[in-house]
Amino acid sequence: MATKYNIGDPVWAKMKGFSPWPGKVANPTKEVKRPALKKPMHCIFFFGTNNYAWIQEDQIKPYEASKEQFSKSSKTASFKEALEAIEDYVKNLPEQPVRSSDLPSIDEEISTIFPNGSVSPIANTPTKGSPSTRVAASEDEVEEAPATPAVTPSKTPKTPKEPKEPVTADKEPKRRKRESQDQSHRASKRTSSESSSTGSAPMKRNKAAATEKASSVATATPNNNAAGLNSVSNATSSSKSSSNLLRQSYVTRPVTPPLDVERISDVLRSKHVSPSNLKFGFLGLGNMGQGMVKNLINSGHHITVWNRTPSKCRDFVKAGAYKGLTPADVVAASDITFCCVSNSHAAKEMVFGNCGVLHEIKDNKGYVEMTSIDPDTSQDISEAIMLRGGRYLEAPVSGSKKPAEDGTLIILAAGDRSLFNDCASCFEAIGRHAFYLGEVGNGSKMSLILNMLLGTTLAGLAEAMALCDRAELSQKDLLEILELGDLNSAVISQKGQAIIEGTFATNMPLQHLQKDLCLAIGIGDQLEQPLPVTAAANEVFKHAKKHGYAEHDASAVYIRTRL
Repeated sequence: MATKYNIGDPVWAKMKGFSPWPGKVANPTKEVKRPALKKPMHCIFFFGTNNYAWIQEDQIKPYEASKEQFSKSSKTASFKEALEAIEDYVKNLPEQPVRSSDLPSIDEEISTIFPNGSVSPIANTPTKGSPSTRVAASEDEVEEAPATPAVTPSKTPKTPKEPKEPVTADKEPKRRKRESQDQSHRASKRTSSESSSTGSAPMKRNKAAATEKASSVATATPNNNAAGLNSVSNATSSSKSSSNLLRQSYVTRPVTPPLDVERISDVLRSKHVSPSNLKFGFLGLGNMGQGMVKNLINSGHHITVWNRTPSKCRDFVKAGAYKGLTPADVVAASDITFCCVSNSHAAKEMVFGNCGVLHEIKDNKGYVEMTSIDPDTSQDISEAIMLRGGRYLEAPVSGSKKPAEDGTLIILAAGDRSLFNDCASCFEAIGRHAFYLGEVGNGSKMSLILNMLLGTTLAGLAEAMALCDRAELSQKDLLEILELGDLNSAVISQKGQAIIEGTFATNMPLQHLQKDLCLAIGIGDQLEQPLPVTAAANEVFKHAKKHGYAEHDASAVYIRTRL
């Protein structure tokens, strides 16, 4: 199907609930899936926000032609930045040849030449299957053919030959007068035919009139749509096709830069950590594990590492760590083994799986679970370790990627007290403080409660920023007010800045925070403690996760609150 737009064309595109936004027709990315619609659609790159979305063609307008109409549709700072970006883009575009689709149609040229409705014989010639042909056929069924020559579907009047002599001014009025007489004669005869027809004739004429009216609406050209993009959005708000436009544009996750393992943070340097003589192992080099292992190596500890993706171990081995082939090998080479993986299922696989931790757990060997898991899973792992004669300590951390790299995490430990004391130098290297909370399960509960509060706070911040943008207020002003008031915190400042920039570089994955919200709700169910606010926040995070933001930073929940 031929389309009116090509790749790279600057346009105005409108999504449901938003004012028209400057963008360009672009090649679709893998993350942006085309809605299952038969209508012509284009993938649009929106300037300023750097987002992609599929937009129906009838909600797209050429940029230059509609610039005056839509350039003042919004007053937000992001909209002004988008205008500047597209202007720079348009200036750098090479001059394109005029396409045939840009030229006026025959009907438009005729309406320009004959503004009063008098049309040349060519203009009155109907095409095969056109609405005027169908209407003429309906009239022929109920009335006699007029005495004067009329245009019928089967016969097309021949175009009169051009006279050798130019048409003078005195001949032109005569021709128009003759045409007007013919029209009045046909009208009078049609009126007399209507007055003498039977009762069934008006019904047929009404059908013909309805057909003509519907055809005129269906064949309206874009230039005759006075309402523009806004009328299209309002007219289709309740239709099924418009529901696909509720899908927000996808924001690509920024590439995470590699960690500089040999860089020693100022915080770690100021601690003057005295490393333990024990040998330590570490399972899992993910978002949090990499930063913790870096600080353990740079503080002088003996470390053996393992990761499901072996290539992640390469830089740490160069920095002085040892590499184990399996989790069991790491436990065999270490006195105390730390584990930090993504979820409860991965934590169980690490212990009970093939070549897992249990195969090498012996008397007095320690196992420290730093994964954020539910208390029941932690209790199961503890029982399995202790049955083998080992010691178990759960030590989930409060913090994200940046504190893990700087060595400012908060450790929430529970379990074997002697193992907690043996890990003192490691906890000093990776965190600012280590809490001992008693028996197994207390550390997991405290970690989930803290992350529950973090999740609800982020959901509230995202909604506040979305409402601020919808009210055409400055989000920067809102963040500055928050930083100067009683609500000031590092979370508000960092996540608010990420929302304004729209980058959402992964500091704490959204899927991990949503997982903790779900686990916290599970604890509330067991204790019969209502958590309605947490449940609502969990649904917002699940919605964002479903639409492809699982691996983005948790602040990306803002994208789904804008709907």
